[in-house]
Amino acid sequence: MPIHAFTVGDIQCTVLSELESQAPYDENLTNFFITATFEEIRAAADEVGEGDHLTNAINPLLIQSGNTNLLVDTGIGNPEVSGLLGALSEAGVAPDQIDIVFITHLHGDHFGGLLQNGEPAFPNARYVINRAEWEFWLSEEKLAEGGPRIDGLKKGLLPLEDQFSFVEPGDEIIPGVEVVDAPGHTPGHVGLYLSSGDKSLLFLVDTLHRVVQLARPTWHFVYDTDKDLAVQSRIALLTRAADDDQFTLFYHLPFPGLGHVKRVGDAFRWQPIDS
Repeated sequence: MPIHAFTVGDIQCTVLSELESQAPYDENLTNFFITATFEEIRAAADEVGEGDHLTNAINPLLIQSGNTNLLVDTGIGNPEVSGLLGALSEAGVAPDQIDIVFITHLHGDHFGGLLQNGEPAFPNARYVINRAEWEFWLSEEKLAEGGPRIDGLKKGLLPLEDQFSFVEPGDEIIPGVEVVDAPGHTPGHVGLYLSSGDKSLLFLVDTLHRVVQLARPTWHFVYDTDKDLAVQSRIALLTRAADDDQFTLFYHLPFPGLGHVKRVGDAFRWQPIDS
C-alpha cells in the first residue's frame, strides 16, 4: 500500500494509506453538505478544480521519535479493504512494534482497526485519547442509547477500555507531539501539532473532509456532531494554518493529505505537496 515518508526536524513521519475511493459529483452530495444545494456544491468544485469526482481517503499517521513508534488512528479495520497493516509493513514497522496508539476521536474510521478478529491488532501498545471524547461517548447514558455507532464502540473499543489513558488539549503525548483542540466534529475531536527544531506539522484530522470545504468552510457537514462549533473550529484552524504558512495534514484529503492552506478572500484553498 502507498506510504509517504517525511521528517519534521528529528521526528520521522509516515502517512499510511488505508484506502482511497472516488465518488461522482451528483445530487447525493447534498446528503453530506446539508446546507448546500447541488448547484452550490458543483460551483465550489469548479472553483477548486475538483473535476467530476471527489476523493475520500483515510490517512493514518505513523510518528517515530527516539525509540517510540506512535500510530495516530487505525482506520476502519475491515481486512477486506483496509491497507493499513500492509502500509505499516511497507514502512518497516510490525504491529507488535507500535508502542502508542492515539485515537483522535471515536468514529469508526479512526478506531476500527484496534482489534483484528477480536484480538488487539497492536498487542504491545498502550492507548491514548482525549478525556472529553471518552467521557462523551462512553458515558452510561450514551452507551444506553444503542444504535450502530454505539454498537461499534462496544464491539471495537470497550474490550480495550482498561488499557486507555487520557490527555487533554495542550498536553504532549510524546515530546514534540502536542494535542490541539478542534471540537465540533465530535465533542472531543482533536488534532496534533508536531514540532522539532524549526520544523512543524499541523495535523487537522477531520476538521474538514473534502477539498470543497476549504472554499465553503461555513457549510454544515452531516457527520459533525455540533455543526456550528465545527464551523468555528474549521475557520479558526484553517486561518491558523494559512496565516502561519503551516505544513498541514488532513485525514480524508487525497493521499498523502499533505500541503498548505492558502487564503482566498474570506475562504481558503488547498495546495497539496505535489502541486
